[in-house]
Amino acid sequence: MNLTLKSRAALGAASLFGLLPLTLTLTLPLTTATATAAAAGRSSTPEGTWRATVSREGAVYDVQMSFAPDRTVCLVSPAGASAGTWHVQGPHGFGYLIREMWYDANGAVEGWVDIDQDGARSGSSFRTTGVSSVFLPDGTLDSTVPVTITAVRTGAPDSSACA
Repeated sequence: MNLTLKSRAALGAASLFGLLPLTLTLTLPLTTATATAAAAGRSSTPEGTWRATVSREGAVYDVQMSFAPDRTVCLVSPAGASAGTWHVQGPHGFGYLIREMWYDANGAVEGWVDIDQDGARSGSSFRTTGVSSVFLPDGTLDSTVPVTITAVRTGAPDSSACA
């Protein structure tokens, strides 16, 4: 970047008042490719398929999660496939709510868990924390369990297991 004395003075004044990032952003050429790359690098949305590890007191297990652009989420766990929704929280975070139903061998409801998680994505990984509420078949709250989920992105969204 070739700067004249006048532009150097303007950059100096801009940096003094905290305007330097804005000045540089406005002076750099912006193409569709650079805008797309920049947006992808700082995306906080969870869109995609993820290999995740669920950690709670007394258990650690792997699941697959898929977050679709329409704000639906599909969880495939040892209990089967469960659906929910996800939402953006602030500039860098997201949260999701999933109801995981539990059935006995005859197909009768044994209970369910409402999974409520909040967290943030960092590149190709995310970490969320929250509380899962466990319910008995009659809808009575049985317990609440703190849960942490860490995940690595494995590809594009695929919610076919929840269809």
